[in-house]
Amino acid sequence: MKTRKIFQKKNLGLLLVFLFSLIICCASYLHFLSLGKVLDSQEVAQRWQGESKQTFTQVSCFFPQDELLEKAEVESFRETVNQRIAENSLDIKENIPSWIDAYSGQTRLPVKSPYAQIETSVMGVGGNYFFFHPLQLRSGSYISESDLAHNKAILDEALAWKLFGSVEVVGLEVQIDHKVYFISGVVRGADDPYNERADTEKYGRIYLSYQALARLTDTGISCYEAVVPEPVPGFTTTLVRDGFSAPAKEVLQNSGRFGLPRIFFLWMDSEELVMHRKGIAYPPWENAARLLSYRLSQWLIAIFLWAAFSLIIFLLLFCSYWPRMLEGLNKCQAYIKSIEGKIVLQRIVRRCKNGRYYLKTFKKGLRWKCDSRK
Repeated sequence: MKTRKIFQKKNLGLLLVFLFSLIICCASYLHFLSLGKVLDSQEVAQRWQGESKQTFTQVSCFFPQDELLEKAEVESFRETVNQRIAENSLDIKENIPSWIDAYSGQTRLPVKSPYAQIETSVMGVGGNYFFFHPLQLRSGSYISESDLAHNKAILDEALAWKLFGSVEVVGLEVQIDHKVYFISGVVRGADDPYNERADTEKYGRIYLSYQALARLTDTGISCYEAVVPEPVPGFTTTLVRDGFSAPAKEVLQNSGRFGLPRIFFLWMDSEELVMHRKGIAYPPWENAARLLSYRLSQWLIAIFLWAAFSLIIFLLLFCSYWPRMLEGLNKCQAYIKSIEGKIVLQRIVRRCKNGRYYLKTFKKGLRWKCDSRK
């Protein structure tokens, strides 16, 4: 009896350890899934798709410093995409664009206000940049590629405080490389830990239209992004890869980037994350995405370890209970073959048949009542 009690206590302990490890494994996987939704800049295809049944894919293309893109190449690529979409009959609705894109380039220029002067990062943006990167407006409005004058600028909170000592600066003037721009809006900085770690600009950032930046300097486009309907897997990635001639460009599919298969293969081939051979200066949002990919690969290791531990505990429990399970199965078989067991089985079958009969009678009565009320 003492041996049996000790055996039962050990099995109970193993069962509790198994349940605890299983709960931790499930919680880690749920946390893994939630982390993949943190960065809005990587979820553009889902936002653009909305309730549409058409599948969309987000792709980014980064260019090295000696092969930066020109605005004319973007216009040419847009025509190519429209042509390919028309060929594949992918237009969703009339008068509604079926795909969107954005592009950006950045440099450092002196920015001056009546109170301070700072050399900081100036980013020229075009297309639907603020849909791809939905920075929260503190005040004012975004700038658009369709603006005619291209004399508006957007400051982030840090730069607004540096230049004016306030964030209520909409409508004021700021000088960039001795040219005057009107402040259209002020945006908040990123509120997630990955963008905060990736953005190393300590003085803040100012946003202009790319046409305005091109008037100030010859900085080219270093990042192009697009969300395009995906009739077959790889359609958008191939379209972007073939659409630009820069041989050292890097094309990356953002959709599904933080899913389990992509993170698993990234973990198996981690040098693609830590080694960089093409001389590309990634923008802050891409560095944030790479940092998140690294964190997810760490979580994946933890999930695998807990899953392996849970499997070992389960095997120990299975081995300890297997003799009792065989004994119970043998007793059940012997009972079923006995006369008493056969009688019990016949009773069960009879009650099931009676239950079906009562259910059919109830349905007929209910239907008759409904028809009579009509």
